Order: sequence, then C-alpha cells, then structure tokens
Amino acid sequence: MVRYGLVRILITLALAFEIAGSAGCASLDKMAHDQDVYNQNRCQQFGLTPGSPQYVQCVSQGANAYAAAQKNATTAPAATAAWPAVVAVAPSRCSAAADADNVCAGCSVSCPSGQQASCTEGEVHKTDGFSPVCWTKSKCECH
Repeated sequence: MVRYGLVRILITLALAFEIAGSAGCASLDKMAHDQDVYNQNRCQQFGLTPGSPQYVQCVSQGANAYAAAQKNATTAPAATAAWPAVVAVAPSRCSAAADADNVCAGCSVSCPSGQQASCTEGEVHKTDGFSPVCWTKSKCECH
C-alpha cells in the first residue's frame, strides 16, 4: 500500500512539473510577442514605414534603444567634410539573466550586422525539500 502511494505522489509531481514547464514557456513566448508588438507600434509612431531599413533597424534593436541612438546622432557635432553618408546598423544583442538562486547561469550575445540575437533564460524547478534544479540551460544565439 505504501508503494502505491509513493508511485501516485511521483506521478502527480511529474504532471505538476509538466504543467508548470508548459506555462513557463508560454509566458516567455507571450512576453517576447508583447515586446515585438510594442517595438513595431513605437517604431511606426516615430514615423518609420514598415519594411524600410530604418523600421527594420528600429524593431530589431528595440524602439527605446533606437530612439536613444537617434537622439545621440542628432546631438553629435556636424561633420565638416563632404563624405558620402554611411548607415551603420547597430549589432543585435541580448542577454538572459541567471535565476535568483544562480542555479541556471545566464548568457549574452552580440550578433554581427544582418543577424538577429535570440536569448532565452534557463528554466529552474523547485520541489519541497529538494534543491532547485536547472532543467533547461540559458540559450543565447544569433540567427
């Protein structure tokens, strides 16, 4: 009878972890989607046309970073030589923070021009009476 109870508890825990893991991935996906929508809306509010190089740069580096870069560019001293304009695309970068217990290490990446950075934080699971476990390591990569 004790063995049956232990098996039942283990199955219940496994199901709970599966549900919690699914919810964590879904919430990260929703956060990333919400950030993309925010960047797209803000970049359009700046007057940028969707599909234009400036719009793509704005969305890929983030609307707030784009606005700060544009502000810095307008306050920079004017060049005195008549050289052709060169548009530099800022590298795409991101980072994934380590968890509070430092069980899953964080990471960061800076991608070359033309590639998009993608970062996902590690997934930590805690159970009563056990130390937290890093189920999925943080992942930072260029696409």
